[in-house]
Amino acid sequence: MRLEEISNAIPVLPIRSDGLIRYFGQSKATFRTSGKSWHPKVYELTASRVRKMQIWTSPEGLLLTAKRPGWPKGKMELLRFTQFADF
Repeated sequence: MRLEEISNAIPVLPIRSDGLIRYFGQSKATFRTSGKSWHPKVYELTASRVRKMQIWTSPEGLLLTAKRPGWPKGKMELLRFTQFADF
């Protein structure tokens, strides 16, 4: 995995926090990137530092999107994906 800083004003800052995860089921919406499509599993993370965050993963567990509702810039999304081996 590679974390890339957009600018010095917005540094990459990993946060560790304890919280609750709720599973909402598999989305009917399709997530597409790099010629691959998934119907993601949708979770909601509630933790003290991030408050609420919606997380979409592939059936294999690959993080597709993580976003904070109501925060237009509070989103992380998979843009490119290259699969070298089956998992």
